[in-house]
Amino acid sequence: MKQYNEIEKLELLRRYLTSGLSIRAFSASAGIPVATFFGYLRAYGHPDNSSISFLMKHEELPTTLDELRAQLLEERKAHEAELKRLKKELAQEKLR
Repeated sequence: MKQYNEIEKLELLRRYLTSGLSIRAFSASAGIPVATFFGYLRAYGHPDNSSISFLMKHEELPTTLDELRAQLLEERKAHEAELKRLKKELAQEKLR
């Protein structure tokens, strides 16, 4: 099952609000389990478009697909660097 980050969750909620579909219909069309989507709604308190827009501006989230891809690539590189550092640290610790 795909893990969604905060940006993706907000985008899913925005798409749901603009779709006009029921929660179940939207979940099915997006390929998300209904229980998972209900969890997102609980976490964000059934937001409306204005509150999602506020969250996206407040968090300085990317507004275009290219910006999102660039941010995700940077995060991925940072995670890979951290993983590499931790593996090196573990190897050094094992040598002691």
